[in-house]
Amino acid sequence: DDDQLVFFEDCHLVTLLSIIPGTLKVSPTHIYFYEHEKEEPHHKMSHNNISWKINNIREIHLRRYNLRYSAIEFFLTDHTNHLINFNKYHRNKVYSKIMSLRPASIMH
Repeated sequence: DDDQLVFFEDCHLVTLLSIIPGTLKVSPTHIYFYEHEKEEPHHKMSHNNISWKINNIREIHLRRYNLRYSAIEFFLTDHTNHLINFNKYHRNKVYSKIMSLRPASIMH
């Protein structure tokens, strides 16, 4: 990620089968999710490092997760979606930062 970072925050990527702790990093052109390193020495690493182009975001919504207003779900132009859970005090700041980049494909 050679883009200049606009914002980063610790979070969890919530999937159907697991909750993956990591860091969400936002640059002017991409959103990156980096899985936190596991400390177990004999654990086989399966890094869930993912990146999405800002301009591929079609929709972004504030969501509840475990009955708390702490998550963001975004939908991409390739019809995939991702749910990211934050500390409840950081969710709105992350949402504002992403929306301030004015994704080109966003539907209002």
